[in-house]
Amino acid sequence: MKTVKFHLALLLASVAALPAAQTQLSISRAVTAFAFPYPVPTNHLRIVSWNLEFFNDRSAKTGGAKPDRTPAQLDVLAQRIRGFDAAVVVLQEMDQIAALNDLRNRMGADWAVFAGHVLGLFPQQNALLYDTRKVDLLSAAFVRTHPVTNFTPLLYPTWTYRCPVTGVFSPKGRSHETFRVIGIHGHYQDPEARKTEGYWLASYVSNLLVNPHETRRVILLEDFNGAPPAAPHNELVSAGNLRALAKRNGDLTTIYPDLKLDHIYVTDAARTRLTDPTAFVVRPEYYGETGPQFEAAHSDHLPVLMDYAVAEPPGAAPPQPIPKQSLGLPPPTTLHAGEPPKPLMDSVPFTGGKEGYTVYRCPTLAVSAQGTVLAFCEGRVNSHKDEDDMDVVLKRSTDGGRTWGPLQVLANDGKNPCSPPSTRCMWSKSSPPRARRRKRDSIWH
Repeated sequence: MKTVKFHLALLLASVAALPAAQTQLSISRAVTAFAFPYPVPTNHLRIVSWNLEFFNDRSAKTGGAKPDRTPAQLDVLAQRIRGFDAAVVVLQEMDQIAALNDLRNRMGADWAVFAGHVLGLFPQQNALLYDTRKVDLLSAAFVRTHPVTNFTPLLYPTWTYRCPVTGVFSPKGRSHETFRVIGIHGHYQDPEARKTEGYWLASYVSNLLVNPHETRRVILLEDFNGAPPAAPHNELVSAGNLRALAKRNGDLTTIYPDLKLDHIYVTDAARTRLTDPTAFVVRPEYYGETGPQFEAAHSDHLPVLMDYAVAEPPGAAPPQPIPKQSLGLPPPTTLHAGEPPKPLMDSVPFTGGKEGYTVYRCPTLAVSAQGTVLAFCEGRVNSHKDEDDMDVVLKRSTDGGRTWGPLQVLANDGKNPCSPPSTRCMWSKSSPPRARRRKRDSIWH
């Protein structure tokens, strides 16, 4: 029997913030006058993206070729992150939540972290680290409509743990000046999968921008595992809502001579908050180190940062009108200021072996303009096989997915298969492989 579950709230899992002694900032090596670190401009917030390379499980992930960081190296890492004078740091490859919490403790009691697990067992690889003296975190979540968690958990199981992390922040004491940060770690094997990811991210941002309760200032920071113009970069700008920030000190973002993987994209409304609309790459030579020395204590990726104005700079052009088009995905579930995290709830609109169908496959969830939740599925009459008798079925919910109405048959072509407007069809531009076998059919909402 196959059960299709629609998870109607994001599973929020945060790491406890334990008291820790304040870590004194010190940089032992000389830094040139025109290099990093340099002060954050007045009335600005610094936002950083950094892939910390299998943190802190590097030895196991590399077969012992690269050792884990020592406590002394973790102290240096904490000092350097503090040296950025950042408000928000988006981290990727957080392979050990305990190590992440240890890093937070080394940074001092003013810092907090938003991170999580999958099913309470495996860490989500994206996390938010932020300075509570500079910003308030109003809401945070893992976006489980990420295409890979729906498409390819068997072929790319690690993507189950790479759901985008997103948080809505406001400058301290200015709750009306909100901005959203999205952090994600792109796929490193399949360019077609990165295309899918790029289209999905463009659609996700489009749906955020047409929601009247959402901030229009959106900042996307990612280790994309692809350099422009390779996927997912063209796909990211396909909806016209995101622009890449050029880097004012070169495009290389790793210790290797040819990899340009880490980038920042912003919406027009966020771009008006950038006095200098460029990003900056923190390089090993700014600390008097070689690439291998920098990697030993930190990562083979380099931090990328931007400075965001707390208020509109004088003379800033108004943001362009927000396009109303999207790529067809339903609006994501979001939390807003003052709204407590929602518990995880399950409802079961379709259960295999009931209502005339042996198996239900390829679920799709949509929300109408009136707020009705529409759950589509393939109702497979005799077996799970793609070529067998298959109908398109629908159930409706008028209470947010808590209960479901009777099953309706939308399409029936006799003994021939019919397929609903499923998630895979939305991504036909990226030519992904036809729906692959999955351990379970779920849509996280």
